[in-house]
Amino acid sequence: MFVSLVFLPFIGNCHLFDWDEVNFAECAREMIVSKNYSEVQLNYRPFWEKPPLFIWFEAACMKAFGVNEFSARLPNVICAFFTMLTLFNIGKKVYSNKFGLLWAATFSAMLLPHLYFKSGLIDPWFNLFILLSIYYSINYLSNSGFAKVKWALLSALFIGFAVLTKGPVALLILGSSVFITILFAKEVKQIISFHFLFYVLVIALISSTWFLMLYFTGNSHIITEFLNYQIRLLKTGDAGHEGPIFYHVFVLLIGCFPFSLLFIEGIKKKIQNNDFQKKTNIIMLASFFIVLIVFSIVKTKIVHYSSFCYFGLSFFSTQFLVNYAKEKTISSNYKLGYILISLVMTLVLLAVSCLNYIKPYLLNLNIINDEIAVELLKTDVNNSLFEIITVVLFITSSVLFYRVLFYKKTKMLYVSIATFILFLFTSILFFVPKAEMFVQNSAIQFYKSVSDKKCYIETKGFKSYAYLFYSNRQPSDYTNAEQIKYINAFFKDPAHKIFTIDTFYGGAICDWMSWGKIDKPAYVVCRTIDEKQLFTNLEMRKLYSKNGFSFFVRMPK
Repeated sequence: MFVSLVFLPFIGNCHLFDWDEVNFAECAREMIVSKNYSEVQLNYRPFWEKPPLFIWFEAACMKAFGVNEFSARLPNVICAFFTMLTLFNIGKKVYSNKFGLLWAATFSAMLLPHLYFKSGLIDPWFNLFILLSIYYSINYLSNSGFAKVKWALLSALFIGFAVLTKGPVALLILGSSVFITILFAKEVKQIISFHFLFYVLVIALISSTWFLMLYFTGNSHIITEFLNYQIRLLKTGDAGHEGPIFYHVFVLLIGCFPFSLLFIEGIKKKIQNNDFQKKTNIIMLASFFIVLIVFSIVKTKIVHYSSFCYFGLSFFSTQFLVNYAKEKTISSNYKLGYILISLVMTLVLLAVSCLNYIKPYLLNLNIINDEIAVELLKTDVNNSLFEIITVVLFITSSVLFYRVLFYKKTKMLYVSIATFILFLFTSILFFVPKAEMFVQNSAIQFYKSVSDKKCYIETKGFKSYAYLFYSNRQPSDYTNAEQIKYINAFFKDPAHKIFTIDTFYGGAICDWMSWGKIDKPAYVVCRTIDEKQLFTNLEMRKLYSKNGFSFFVRMPK
């Protein structure tokens, strides 16, 4: 009931966001169109960046409820139900019913976890599978005899699901966490036992299922490309997603406020009255820092890369809240940090709520140097009273939680958490569609306007997957004989020996659409600031510009 009330409503109230949300949804749509469920495709060509499990979930929902935003996001609402159930059950078995309930409530009241349960991203399921595998690994380490075999199989099963969801980084998180737990628990002899060898072999077998299927069906090149992609993410900032080394620390601090500030306090006051609790604390702490350190080192910085940290962060924050009810002590540093972050977030929310009123001043003062940001800021979006109500809810929840911590009003704890959840519900409901209006809505409306036409459509100068999904791309859309001839010449050119699908469609195909012999209208979308340097063909006629995007068409002769 809680999940259906909090996470299900209005999940289809705005378009899917480029890139990741619409990327996965497009892969699922193409599975349905092509009836090829054995491999992931993008633009009807092999897509090796992600395994298929989450794509299958989305495809199943699309088969049931249609190809739309609701279906693309529904798998994560289902994931929210299982995640809340998992947190409660683990918390209950490790500590108590109260701990399990408070852990689930705390997790729901943090911005980023709450937001991801309403998204079409892979990470909620990926993280849940890893958490289950880690929990079963604790049971494996804490038991003996036949029970060890049972827990090893369960742990291997769910880490296998995690690998099939997003890739082998799941093995790194689990393997490192288990190894550190064994070392700190002083049970190194477990590593050389028969049970541990069995555990490792089962993990390897289940995790390699998808790769073995690809290999035996003659698609071993996809495995190679997939592994190369994982290595590239480690070495380079993929698709412009670079950032400083403290990027994920900042993301967790703000995205999981106010509980992020309780994390260190929770570690200091952790509960470990028995061996099982001790191992749980070790492995939760180890997995938190492994993910944080690894993705702080990795060159590619994307917000949801550190999303597994939400479990460890909320786990130790809950330990603090349980202890706090008994000891009622808290660091003065937390008070200062809490007040500062609350004020900054309140000001940001107020600015967003009143953006339509302050926008003319921002544009007239010329304080924004980014041309794309300036163009997007010109988007005409009306503010409403509901957004001010959302700000009031944030202030109310912040004050309530402040009173819980610093005025010893422990009975108000659940009321303050419930108010935070209500704030998150309303803020996502009102702010996210407005954000979508600024960053992509005009382009998506154009893609949808040509979805029922026989035409070509591509983006040029920027990376996008939205045009594939919203223009309803079909396999037969690109079968022009002249185009095929152009493509063959492109591949024979030694200069194009190394290329990506993005550069091929965003560059080579657009060139053909601009200069080649076309048999139906060819539409091209670009950023307004790039149009002068991208288009020199007089036959490519500009239709209009809107909200930072320019739209062109070339008609066949």
